Amino acid sequence: GPVWEGSCQTAQAAEHIGAVITATLAQARYHVYSDSLSAIAHGTLQRSDMLSANRMYAGVWKTALSCPGFVHMQTMHHVKAHRTAADKERMTLSSCSRRT
Repeated sequence: GPVWEGSCQTAQAAEHIGAVITATLAQARYHVYSDSLSAIAHGTLQRSDMLSANRMYAGVWKTALSCPGFVHMQTMHHVKAHRTAADKERMTLSSCSRRT
């Protein structure tokens, strides 16, 4: 579906916004899974780099950082696109390491 008004209506924008939306909802530890290397790379940057004016989605991530739930994010994982239900179940059951 459409992403936030004023954002590029692209799959890449949707991946960044999807990763950020979790921070608005989270009340406990969580892990982010995305098939977008761009979103994963951006979400794992140091705060100053994440918010750099040179980064296309810095404003989106600024929103995430302002959400109380962002501190609960443990890790971000890159996954292949178009996974089957069985693949997703195996991912859920696998152990995850804490984000550094």
